[in-house]
Amino acid sequence: AADTESYTMEVPEATLVQPEQRKCCAVEFCGIKLGKRGCLFCAAALVAVVAGLGSAFGTISQQGEKKEPLNKSMVISNSTTTPVPNLPSETTSTAAGNWVKIGSDVVGMYERGQFGYSLSTTRDGKRMAVGGFIPGDIWQGLVRVLEETNGKWKQLGQNIIYEEPYTVVVLTGEQYTRTPIVLSSDGNHLAIGAPGFRTGTGRTMVYRLVDGSWVQLGSDLRGRLGIFENFGHSLALSANGTVIAVGSPIYEWETGYVRIFELSNTSKDWDQVGADIFGDGQWHQSGYAVSLSADGRRVAIGARHWGGTGHVRVFDYDGSGWKKVGK
Repeated sequence: AADTESYTMEVPEATLVQPEQRKCCAVEFCGIKLGKRGCLFCAAALVAVVAGLGSAFGTISQQGEKKEPLNKSMVISNSTTTPVPNLPSETTSTAAGNWVKIGSDVVGMYERGQFGYSLSTTRDGKRMAVGGFIPGDIWQGLVRVLEETNGKWKQLGQNIIYEEPYTVVVLTGEQYTRTPIVLSSDGNHLAIGAPGFRTGTGRTMVYRLVDGSWVQLGSDLRGRLGIFENFGHSLALSANGTVIAVGSPIYEWETGYVRIFELSNTSKDWDQVGADIFGDGQWHQSGYAVSLSADGRRVAIGARHWGGTGHVRVFDYDGSGWKKVGK
């Protein structure tokens, strides 16, 4: 339509790195492997990453005028009517109508705290969980849950603070990490991953909202206790929050695996559902992304480096184990 504003996204070209080219590397930043020492390729890659961060995240241009940088984390409610981008905006015109901002900006509490680095919304978009950090000698993870009422965002429950959110890569005094968080559809359950806990062994915590406070459900979820396996890198909850899938993509030379748990009605703790679902080759990073169906009985698992192109496998639980769906 003539009155519709146009947008373009500027994104630099990416270079595909084959798995066999990455075996010298041990630490990951923004999808590129950084060697522990002495790797000229990795040093060059690091310089390229730092130099290109601004353009890599993209910019939005409107009739020749540059806008704010587009951040790399964004979620949207299942109703598709409530976007939650990390991008300052008021009202944006589209062919289908207008996106109207809800309430004021939700601002972080700490300088360099990267509040908004991870996000999750409920099915109706009325609640959102926001992840960030508390800077210090040892950075701590911070998650806040907010609820929209009459056009205003108000905090729901207390701040959730936990130590050792990630084994970080330190660049020019800043610490870049990823803290996976996910809300259940109704917003009463919250899962938080700490993949860097104890030298990358990783762990995951699940909380339930009880009388206005977030109370941890059961014990911490742990993986196979392998160093640098990054258990908790990816998370998915069933609709009612009682089934959780946890990805561990760095395990065993980056073969990776996913482990599914269900909350027991009797013990009120987490029981594993079926066996671990492993990747089908080294360097594939199976479990880098994971998604669960509403009933928690179907899981989709992403392996981003499979064959140099990546792939997704889907499994159903038949009561005794996880069976692959399709070919």
